[in-house]
Amino acid sequence: MKKLIYLLPVLMLLGSCSSSKSTQTNEQKTEVIATTQLNDIWALVSVDAKELDFSDKNIYRPTLEIKLKDSTVFGNTGCNNFQAKMILDGDKISFPPFPMTRKFCPGYENAFVNGISNTASYKLDGLQLFFYDKDGNEVLGFKKVD
Repeated sequence: MKKLIYLLPVLMLLGSCSSSKSTQTNEQKTEVIATTQLNDIWALVSVDAKELDFSDKNIYRPTLEIKLKDSTVFGNTGCNNFQAKMILDGDKISFPPFPMTRKFCPGYENAFVNGISNTASYKLDGLQLFFYDKDGNEVLGFKKVD
């Protein structure tokens, strides 16, 4: 009986430690899951919150692939290829100036590059990704494509 009395406080202490660890781990897991959803291929669907028209077969849809492991993004502007570094901190995301090929093509390349250059934060909503400027205005909208 005496052993049980001594053992009870120890068991209670261990139980309370494990539950607080579990809560912290779940919060961390949620943040990691949300961030890892960025690690994908995305196709442009809107600029400045306006849906784009890709019915013209000569206009190609810009895409980007986010690689969290390397903090890089690469893709196609609808005409030219690019690769860039990515700075990610919580919901803040930015892309320092980056090189790309320079073919001339019709389409949404300028709007896409300007949007990427002005991106300050992002939001994931299901299979959609939105980039916002420093004032909170939506600059680019994407859909998951793989």
